[in-house]
Amino acid sequence: LGQQIICNAEVTAVEMPDGNFKVLYTHNGKEKTLESQSLVITTGGLPIPKMGATDFALRFARNHQLNIIETAPALVPLTITGKDEDWYAHLSGNSVFCKVSNEKISFEENLLFTHWGLSGPAILQISSYWKPGEVFNLDLLPGKDISAIIETERKTNGKSLLSTIFNRLYPKKFTDALAKFLPIEKQVASLTKEELELIHKTIHLFKVKPAGDKGYDKAEVMRGGIDTNELSSKTLACKKIPNLYFGGECVDVTGWLGGYNFQWAWASGFVIAQNI
Repeated sequence: LGQQIICNAEVTAVEMPDGNFKVLYTHNGKEKTLESQSLVITTGGLPIPKMGATDFALRFARNHQLNIIETAPALVPLTITGKDEDWYAHLSGNSVFCKVSNEKISFEENLLFTHWGLSGPAILQISSYWKPGEVFNLDLLPGKDISAIIETERKTNGKSLLSTIFNRLYPKKFTDALAKFLPIEKQVASLTKEELELIHKTIHLFKVKPAGDKGYDKAEVMRGGIDTNELSSKTLACKKIPNLYFGGECVDVTGWLGGYNFQWAWASGFVIAQNI
């Protein structure tokens, strides 16, 4: 269609003389300029800087008094430090299906223990709704009731060890690790009321307080960005600067795992293309 595509170029600045856009960039070691009546900025967010991620769109928007929603890594592994650090690290490589939840949302997915803390789909999902200092809950047996399972076992074989039940439900290494919190080598018929309550709380309401996240280098996306209120919901044109458009990850739109962020990138690009 006659477009010119310039690769391996770095935009250094954008000026707006006389209502048009003047793009300053370097290419093959030379400084060059382009002028246009319209400008589209879809330079992504901050994750994976080794792949060329840049804050250009955010800096440009901020310099022109556009509101920026606070940014942070999202869909990102979380770290555990302190007294429980070794417990999580010992389980590195083990995966458990769970329901992870906080006051905002819940997900039923697998979590993965790592040498630095937690990862896997469940953790990546909840990380988009988590802030430092907050606690979230793990239901380590979603859709089932550990108390009912134990009660059934007590009626049929009260001499069974609690670890025997857990080994039916979890990887053995995870069962062994639960010994830090629960009397797993005790016969189920001998469990006290207090111990049964502790088992139920540990399995269905396991509290996690991460120390932090693995940062933009390991994040799949960035949350926050250019406030959607600054853009037309129909065209993604900037309301304050005529003929300027923003799309993709630099805008405050963050999706779940499963291709939603790719879809937003493609959809926003399509919408802009229809309205330039």
